[in-house]
Amino acid sequence: MRQSLEFKVDEEEEGSGSGSAYRPKGTDVLLDFNFEHLKRANDILKFAATKLEIEQHSLTGAPLDERLGGELRAARLRAGHSQREAAEAIGYDHKDISEWERGERIPHPNAAKNILDYIAKHSKPNQS
Repeated sequence: MRQSLEFKVDEEEEGSGSGSAYRPKGTDVLLDFNFEHLKRANDILKFAATKLEIEQHSLTGAPLDERLGGELRAARLRAGHSQREAAEAIGYDHKDISEWERGERIPHPNAAKNILDYIAKHSKPNQS
């Protein structure tokens, strides 16, 4: 989501800016920062952090990003899946699976959620 958060105000409209409007030195424009956008972004980040923290409680040990690849590999092997089969089940490319398992990349939170679902589904031996 990319959106411009500034606008220009003509001299005769200068009084119409919000309390957060300011004029940078050397410019002839009045810029306005929308604190509602900042609050919304902050709320989204807090929600995401809480969601990931809750999901981490189902796994123990090292931080999630350090152990997720190993957990993924173990679940994949328990399921008898190749990296391609696991990638199809999780919804990502087999190259991603390989990089995550080797710890070369940390998955995006959306991918981490899908990986955690896959791990949970294959948490016991002989499940598919």
